[in-house]
Amino acid sequence: MAKNRVLSPCMLLLLCISLIADSYGTGFYDPDQAASAQAQVDAVVARPQDASTLFFNPAGIVRLSPWEATAGFHSPRPGFDYTGPTGQKGEAEHTFFVPHLYFSANPPESRFAAGLGVNSPFGLGTDWGDEGFARYTAPHTRLQLLMVNPNVAYSMTDNLSIAVGADFYTADATFDRYIPSRMLPGGGPPGMDLGASIKADGDAWGWNAAFLYDISDRVALGASYRSKTDLGFSGSLQTYPPSPLSASCCFDLHLPSMLKAGIGFKPTNRLSFELDVDWLEWSRFEDLTVSFSPPVMPPEVSRRDWHDVFFYSIGAQYSLNSGWKLRAGYTYAESPIPDHTYEPGIPANDLHVVSFGVGKSWGKLTLDLACTVGFSEKQTVNSDVGEPFFSVDGDYDSLITVIGAGVSYSF
Repeated sequence: MAKNRVLSPCMLLLLCISLIADSYGTGFYDPDQAASAQAQVDAVVARPQDASTLFFNPAGIVRLSPWEATAGFHSPRPGFDYTGPTGQKGEAEHTFFVPHLYFSANPPESRFAAGLGVNSPFGLGTDWGDEGFARYTAPHTRLQLLMVNPNVAYSMTDNLSIAVGADFYTADATFDRYIPSRMLPGGGPPGMDLGASIKADGDAWGWNAAFLYDISDRVALGASYRSKTDLGFSGSLQTYPPSPLSASCCFDLHLPSMLKAGIGFKPTNRLSFELDVDWLEWSRFEDLTVSFSPPVMPPEVSRRDWHDVFFYSIGAQYSLNSGWKLRAGYTYAESPIPDHTYEPGIPANDLHVVSFGVGKSWGKLTLDLACTVGFSEKQTVNSDVGEPFFSVDGDYDSLITVIGAGVSYSF
């Protein structure tokens, strides 16, 4: 594909809005939403663990205690390395704290169950610093998103349950960057870059559906679908020092539909494991269009051209005496980002992910701990981004760690 030869100052801002590097190399989706699942690389769609099944497969709440609550957090620390064609180096590290909360009710005399989940399945950010190679693309990006997800489940038979729910998303984002003076309309003072920042927030609605089927006492099938949605943002563009580019702005962020399916096995009373496949419809993220008011410039379109991705997981759990559970898993996760739109705001490569953790129960109370490590495949990038004014071409790789903890109580 030919390099782009014209790039407006606003287009540079749009490259930054492309959003966030995440912990599994799947755009800016974050699958770690409970410690019990995280320790098994989230391969739990056919094996309900606790009330967090409201996120992974809400049909599973009919298998839980009459009342159950799960709360916790995970803390991702993505680390990215860049080496340019001339040997220029860059590093980005950032640590986040992401909480989650779930509550389920499964009355013993009813075929119906219900639950509520509050978590953050999209987000994170990158921080390359103000003076590095990413100064003109994405030195700082951040997205914070909250999802509120009520669900209702129904036991159609003793072996089959289904569930439906609503997804309400609310988010805020901040994107900072610099524009070279030579790119400003009419030029600018030599060597004086223009700082720019977009701050915006928005919300959206979606829905989800799921089923869980016990083929036998040893084998179960599960699947969970979450709908696509468009998160509408509105906010402001500010420049430093102030300039005519300051304006209100709005844009839609296209979140993908997602399907998670798996088959769980329990070869012994102590051991269970599961094979999962996840699909994310990132192909709907074709571009990002930002409009301004007053119209200090026409709407700008940033091409993304992402593609759909899969990731493949195996997770296992072994129960010991005295309430201890050992957990581990492996995932291979594909990146949705093509080479020609790759940029430092989302340095997401294909990942190999390993996880491990433990759980300990004391009667109705359970404590879970988890650790995930993701190793990227090094990617040599020849991107259109920034040409002809600057380049983000080079080698990118990453090492990502995620620590998680949670507590569950059944009553």
